[in-house]
Amino acid sequence: MDAAFRELDYDGVFSYYTVNRAQQFSFTQSGRDDNAEIGAALPEAGRPGASFARRERRTLGFGVGYRTVTRLATFRVVHKVVDGVERERIVHLDGPPREILRVGDEVTYMLQSGDELLAFGGTAPASPYDRVFGRRYDQMSDIYQVRLSGRHRVAARPAVRLSVTPRHQDRFGYRLWVDEETGLLLRSELKDSEGADLEIFQFTSLRTGADVADGDLQPSIEGAVVRRLSEPPSTAAAAPSWQARWVPPGFQLTSAAVRQSPDQAGRLNTLVFSDGLAAFSVFIEAMPEAGAGTVVTRSGGTVVLTHSTAADDGDHLVTVVGEVPVATARRVAAGVFQPQP
Repeated sequence: MDAAFRELDYDGVFSYYTVNRAQQFSFTQSGRDDNAEIGAALPEAGRPGASFARRERRTLGFGVGYRTVTRLATFRVVHKVVDGVERERIVHLDGPPREILRVGDEVTYMLQSGDELLAFGGTAPASPYDRVFGRRYDQMSDIYQVRLSGRHRVAARPAVRLSVTPRHQDRFGYRLWVDEETGLLLRSELKDSEGADLEIFQFTSLRTGADVADGDLQPSIEGAVVRRLSEPPSTAAAAPSWQARWVPPGFQLTSAAVRQSPDQAGRLNTLVFSDGLAAFSVFIEAMPEAGAGTVVTRSGGTVVLTHSTAADDGDHLVTVVGEVPVATARRVAAGVFQPQP
């Protein structure tokens, strides 16, 4: 399946369905209290109508809101290997006209003037297709149990279904439908601990092999704004200046870096963890002078959670982003610390 994604020529239309739930805990802050650890109070305060006041000079007022939204989007993907180099074109079939072109490791966004993605500057979020096929199912650890669970049809093609079940409640599970003929992933479901769908990817039509034409790799947007993606400059950290006391079993630190924060106001520390299938990132930066709202947001299988922590040089904002349950992200964020020299 992993090899088919990289080596097969295919042209298909796929749908991407997500269930998004936002839980936002906003607060206002007056004064500073370097001894206060507000993050520890958030789980208890995070319920509708809750309010909490911190003693001494720091005063917090919480407002809690919940929102659940389901979204469905449709895309076309064309993938070919030309002279040994992967080439790919992804077309957004809903919303603003957008196309993503990839030649090897070079990625180009074709956008129209006014598109909100232009605000990302030299970077842009991964597409749903990248999210699904970027997972290395062949490298998953023994934290998951994998079993065959029958044969079905997807996009009029015979498929084998696999169940990928986590052995612990600190990560999500998957169901996968793999094309019998080519090994290509035809459908993927991301499941929470109760078996509810978080996101679904599925081909609705698919052509493979010689039926895929070179001309289908060419963009079709006229007068597009071209945005080539580039990584911001970073400095690798030989020994991370921040660490996590706890991560779920099977997750390993895959990279650690320090770069300038997006607002150029300070330094942003980044830790990235993966178990071969799921991944999450931890960002640590100095707390803004005006304080910061605390947010727990889940978009499909991706959670964004912020947490305040104290260090010798002042309060810091910790943000966890990745494909883990909210409880897992909260425990990771609460354990982030700056080791003593």
